[in-house]
Amino acid sequence: MLSVVFSATLEGAEGSVVRLQAVAESALPQVFVTGLPNTVIRESKERVRACLIQHGFDIPSRRVVVNLSPACTPKQGSQLDLAIALGCLGAEDMLPEGALDGVGFLGELALDGQLQSVPYALPLIESLEKVSQLHTIVVPHANEQDAALSGSRKVVLARDLNAVLTFLKTHDSLPRPAPYQSPTASKPIASASSLFDSITGQSLGKFALQVALAGEHHLLFVGPPGIGKSLLARSSAELLPPLDSADFKELVRIHALCGNGMVPSGDRPLRVPHHTSSAASILGGGNQRLIPGEASLAHGGVLFLDELAEFRRDVLEGMREPLEAKETLVRRVGQSHRFPARFTLIAAMNPCPCGNALGSSSPCTCSLGQRSRYLQRISGPLFDRFDLVVVLTKPKLAARNSHALTAAVAKAAVERAAELRLERQKSGVLLKPEKELKESDFIWFVDHVDRSEMSVRRAMKWLKVARTVADLNDEKQILREHLIQAQALSLQSLTSRGQGHWA
Repeated sequence: MLSVVFSATLEGAEGSVVRLQAVAESALPQVFVTGLPNTVIRESKERVRACLIQHGFDIPSRRVVVNLSPACTPKQGSQLDLAIALGCLGAEDMLPEGALDGVGFLGELALDGQLQSVPYALPLIESLEKVSQLHTIVVPHANEQDAALSGSRKVVLARDLNAVLTFLKTHDSLPRPAPYQSPTASKPIASASSLFDSITGQSLGKFALQVALAGEHHLLFVGPPGIGKSLLARSSAELLPPLDSADFKELVRIHALCGNGMVPSGDRPLRVPHHTSSAASILGGGNQRLIPGEASLAHGGVLFLDELAEFRRDVLEGMREPLEAKETLVRRVGQSHRFPARFTLIAAMNPCPCGNALGSSSPCTCSLGQRSRYLQRISGPLFDRFDLVVVLTKPKLAARNSHALTAAVAKAAVERAAELRLERQKSGVLLKPEKELKESDFIWFVDHVDRSEMSVRRAMKWLKVARTVADLNDEKQILREHLIQAQALSLQSLTSRGQGHWA
């Protein structure tokens, strides 16, 4: 008897449906699995056989061939154990006719029949949900959170093989997952322990940080050591808007793919990789199985690269595409996968190797050639990806004693501006200068773009930053003062990369 069972495997960050066919033949008793199974699946026939014998089944009594379709796609993971066991039982006529129709199965079998938790279950459930002929998807009870997060009404939970067999033979109902509970964000940090509130002075840096987080603009801080560049970047976690359910679901999928057993919290992520990190650890990679990197783990949040100029060249150049495409593309021989990577990049660097080129109390000891070579570590195309480039200097004493802007006020402004941006994105409204500006301001804007020979991309970035500044000020229209503020944040750049100094 030919039995057909549906399950799923993983391809990159997405699930892929597997149609399992099993048939018993008159030959020496054994289970033979075809369809490009990996080592884990090839070993599953021994786990399945031992488990079924423990449950009183004399199997296999004949040669059982299990084919995993599509046969040309590599299969991986122990989540196929349950489907293989039921396929073998169906092929040996040990299940009622039609019992497997319309049901998909996920689960690793222990030798005592317990269903073990399945890694990366969320994308697997979502792939089976799209199969129209399936009305039920059986998953291990240990994956209840993934089942609830999927929102599928087809999912039921089982603790062991006996529960699944009873369900197939008697059609007794299996429990369904509890309703999904939205992630809970961390409580507001008290002012006394707030990183943002501990930074005295640096009003320009704080304002730039607000603009970056509210509008998802990439930000570069440049300045001598010890003035608060890293503190400003790390304090971004206190200002980020709450994590929505869509981004949380993506983060659950990404963490599952990494296989680290971690579950993301209700807060948007802040990832801080070390400057010695490899390209694979930042962008994603691997040998046997491709896994996401830090860029994907920062999805929906902030990726902070401290000491930007000290990162390896291949890492920095590899960041160019993800910053534009909002995803990373990882290619290896025979496989190619895309991982989501929509993050706000915040970077910090010194102005020169010794760090004292910008008005530090200590004189700069670098030669002109050393400065030039140091700055040229950041290529022009990567530098152009930063919407905001802010040069920070040591604040004066009066500024250091000022605590005008608190984390609570800044966070409220960022959340309000982010909501306005998302509303525009959902409505599909395009940002056009002739509609966003008054006639006089539009003429001024166009004249400035023409006189400075600004590229169209840079002009639109300027306008987008100005739109965010207007949102932070609760203004429906972009005013000239917003353009001027945006210009002060976004148009600071190297006057001459060969001369090795900042303007």
